[in-house]
Amino acid sequence: MKMRLCLLALASVAVPQSTVFALVTPKASDGPIRLLGCAVNGNGILEAQVDNQGDDAMFCNIDCTYELGGKMFTHTFSETIRKRFQGRVGQFATNGARAGDYPGQVGDCKKLSRSDY
Repeated sequence: MKMRLCLLALASVAVPQSTVFALVTPKASDGPIRLLGCAVNGNGILEAQVDNQGDDAMFCNIDCTYELGGKMFTHTFSETIRKRFQGRVGQFATNGARAGDYPGQVGDCKKLSRSDY
């Protein structure tokens, strides 16, 4: 039994990181802007799926990863996210990235005044 457990643990460590893509479920403590995920469509366009629970528009930097030619890359979107908005923001032509869902993270966000949008 111990041998089987050791082999299972060793096999799980041996799986390359680039083959594991997990989306992290947002938590209430994440703030008003939540990244629901990043996705590359069949045409190679990368987009970020966001949710703004706040009553203010925000300008945020959003990092999204994607796979191209077996290597992982990151693209940073700098986007205005309207108040109470849920949907896709940003579009980046990856020139052939593998279609699918990818992780990412919300970076710095700045609250916008009414005159900014």
